[in-house]
Parts: sequence; structure tokens; C-alpha cells
Amino acid sequence: MNNRILIYGNYDFYFRFLCRRFKEYGVDAEMLDRSRGDVISKLSKRKYCSVIVVNGMNANKTAKSISGIKKRFSKLPVIAVSYTSLYSVCRRFIESGAEKCIVMPDTVENVCKIVINTLNSSEVYIQEIADFMESYGFPDNINGFYYLCVAVEICIKSPKRLLNNIFDIYESIGERFGVGAKIVERSIRHFSNVSFKRGLFEQFFEDGQNFRPSNRELICAMSDIFTNRFNLYRK
Repeated sequence: MNNRILIYGNYDFYFRFLCRRFKEYGVDAEMLDRSRGDVISKLSKRKYCSVIVVNGMNANKTAKSISGIKKRFSKLPVIAVSYTSLYSVCRRFIESGAEKCIVMPDTVENVCKIVINTLNSSEVYIQEIADFMESYGFPDNINGFYYLCVAVEICIKSPKRLLNNIFDIYESIGERFGVGAKIVERSIRHFSNVSFKRGLFEQFFEDGQNFRPSNRELICAMSDIFTNRFNLYRK
């Protein structure tokens, strides 16, 4: 994998400084001003290991840019940077294909570490998990849906995390969406309650029993079912 990152957004001092800091980590980063260049054309001419899309004044345009990048370069990790902590905005960027949404303001040092850690992580399965959940009829219009998808992804990558304090998982999800761990916990529990009332858990039991699982049980069950269905090897 090459170590070149493209930062697509407003060409301001912060991101110029971020480019220099990336180089200290051995990563070659360059800027593309949103008003002066086409990101698809830029990505077509040179290979990058990731692209960071900075949200400007229009979240719709940013989401469209992310989805356009993922449509053309499906394997290229996209990281969104948002200057608003609104859940709806971060969720839209994730739905559009971003692997992570970094909520600003944050230090240059921390942003570098978040990006590098994201790129060093194993393969991302978010879209596959979402499609898998939808195939079982689970409602994707509830906040807990995408929180659960990320929880499943985390546990596929590191199953041992389920054995520890589950709030560590909630905190990791919260960092990705820019919300607190308690909001994540309540949202997943609400998702579980809605799914239970709709009888969606019956399909997982031979006797058709509609069992309402705890958050931990739900995350564990979905991780196991997804892993077995797609024959994934867990390290």
C-alpha cells in the first residue's frame, strides 16, 4: 500500500499544517482545494491510500462527493471531517460511504492518529453489514441501526472486545459518529425494542420464539451470523 493521502476541502492553514504533520509520520499528504479541482479526476491520475473529505458549508455536497468517490473507487478508504457534531450529518457521511467521521475542532496530532489508525485497521465491512441487516428486515431508519452495524464491525475485527466492558465499544462507536457512549447504548436498546415488537427476532430461533436480547447478546448474535454467512476468518 502506498502512503499518499489526498485532503479534499478548503485550503486553509489548519489543513496545510496537517499535511506537514502527516509527513512526520511517513505519510505523503497533499491538498486539493474544493473550488479549484475535481476530486475524481485527481484520484484517477494518481494512486492514494485514502482521501479525507472536509465538510464545507454544504453537507449535501460533501455527502455527494463521498458517494461519488466510493462509487468510482470502492476500495479507497474515505474519511469525513465535519465542523458540526450533529448526528444526522455524521450519519449521512457514513451512509454515503465514509469509514469514519472526525468531528472538529480537534488537534492536528489527534486527527493524524485517528486517520492512521483507521487506515491500519483491517478490512471494513460496514456496507455489507448494513445490507445484511436490511435483508432480515431490520429498520434502517432508526439511529441504533448504524450504531449496531459499527458494533458488529468492531467485534468481527476484535471478538475479545465483547468480553470486556461493553461501554468501550459504545465509546468507539460514539467517537465515530460524534456522540456520547450513553446515546449509543440507548439507541441500540431502542433498536432492539422496536425489532422485538415487530417480531424480527423470531427468524433466528427454530421454535419461532421472539426473544428480546440484551445489547451485548444482540451484537454477539449479529456478529456470529454475519461471520458464518460470509465465511469470514476472525483473527
